[in-house]
Amino acid sequence: MTTAHPEGFAAFIAGERRFVAAAWRDHPDRPYFVLPDGAAHEHRERARTQLRCMFRDCRTPQITTVHRVRGRDGFRHLDGSTELHGGPEGHHHISGKAVLIDHLRRTYPHLDVIAEQGIDTQRTRIADVMVTNPATGMRMAFEVQYASLTVEEWKARSDDYRRADIPVVWLWGHTGVHLRPQRGSVARGRPAVELSPVLQAAATVQPLLWLNSELGLIGVGHQMDFWDGAERPVPARHYAADLALEPLAEFALTANGFTSPMLRTLEANEGARERRRRALEAAEAREAERRKAWQAAHPRPAWPPPNPALPDPSSVSPRPSRRKTLYVGADPYVERPPRAPIEPSPPRPEPGICTVCGEALDGVLVATTGKHLMPCRRPSSTNDR
Repeated sequence: MTTAHPEGFAAFIAGERRFVAAAWRDHPDRPYFVLPDGAAHEHRERARTQLRCMFRDCRTPQITTVHRVRGRDGFRHLDGSTELHGGPEGHHHISGKAVLIDHLRRTYPHLDVIAEQGIDTQRTRIADVMVTNPATGMRMAFEVQYASLTVEEWKARSDDYRRADIPVVWLWGHTGVHLRPQRGSVARGRPAVELSPVLQAAATVQPLLWLNSELGLIGVGHQMDFWDGAERPVPARHYAADLALEPLAEFALTANGFTSPMLRTLEANEGARERRRRALEAAEAREAERRKAWQAAHPRPAWPPPNPALPDPSSVSPRPSRRKTLYVGADPYVERPPRAPIEPSPPRPEPGICTVCGEALDGVLVATTGKHLMPCRRPSSTNDR
């Protein structure tokens, strides 16, 4: 296991333009030939006479081997073309399947390893690589995923495998939409990968694995957790993941998928963390029960404690409160003083005639003065005489 330092991380996520797998000219359905690293000179004649570009629509399928001092040996077209047929995703997808099949067949010759095999006779779902044990009939599927994928699509494909009782191992592409460096992580000297929603959903089921077929490496996603005075790697779940790079040759099949030294470490640390969490929860539950039992055996006394020098409050009549005689705003808890009864007003006098001018006069003035308060507009004929 090698923790990805900035240089190794940059090499892992780089989009390699040379390819390491080639098709057979006379047997197009035969599994791809994967060039071993460091064997470019040994297989150069075979490449020129028996092999061809793995893309059937290639206009110049003749290839040869290339030995590189820096990097892995691979193939190239005889015309020097570096065109990636089907785009980078198609090239890496086919190369990833070829390298994976080559590794599984070399490691497990007694198993049937087939590319593009359906999970049933109707081929409702086609696995990129299907591994079958002829003795037991048990199957395991591998998905090499470079193309974009939504959470709903990932759940639908995973549910199809689950209903068919086939464990599936997801190997995410080392370049493209499924491996984006976290902003600023490389500059900090600790490269990390941002986890998209589909990667976070997949992390709840199995550890995250990224495949680089050109380098023959698998990046294992993990996060660092601290307990018992030490920092330990655990499976990545949210937001971002560190990468631990391991050779594909170190991965082995298990009943439920892949395993490797790093994956076994993650599994052991996850189990230890889970046991620690359960132990802490049990200790907290025991402490709560102990506290509850102690409180039951030692009931809290009433506060304030009774004073024998004071009379019993129940035998003392309450003192009348001054608040009952006051009115404060609209407080419903304060009693208002009783209101005085309102006496009816006397009847209004009937209107009459002014004794000076003979004009209409208000009843109140008739009862008091008998004339207008202001000078009359004209004198009455009686006064004139």
